[in-house]
Amino acid sequence: MSLNYTRNPSRRFEIDVGIGVNEDLLLAQEIGCAELAGVDGVMAEPPPRALIVALGDSNVQMRFHGWVDQRAHDFGQVRSEAIRRVKLALEAAGMDMPEPIYRVQLRDESARIPGPPLHHTAVAATAEADTRINTDLSTQIDREQEESANHDLLDPAAPREL
Repeated sequence: MSLNYTRNPSRRFEIDVGIGVNEDLLLAQEIGCAELAGVDGVMAEPPPRALIVALGDSNVQMRFHGWVDQRAHDFGQVRSEAIRRVKLALEAAGMDMPEPIYRVQLRDESARIPGPPLHHTAVAATAEADTRINTDLSTQIDREQEESANHDLLDPAAPREL
């Protein structure tokens, strides 16, 4: 038997999108979050968010988050529509979302002419991201703790859903 220790009907979904390495990543985050905010079923609080999670082989991986109240909307349908809408919004803004690129190099090292190593120039960041602590969920957590002040759900004697 498994126990469910949460009664919160809100559920978070994630969407991973690969953005071109030469794109304005802060702008891509703004576009995606604004689009998520307009999807029917995506909750306004906490608001949609976007994080840069990895440097891929041919792109920068961005992860968008949104919340769904499962009492009123189908989680899978909302997530599906969110994916479609974010993709279309990024494309409409002219954002490059490249497919993986594989490069195969065949060369004869015995014929290599010695020379200086190649130098790459760094691209300077044009804006700063807000990295302050995220308090989006604080109000919800505080309210739930007040409502269940006398109910420690991890207490073995707490009520259980079967």
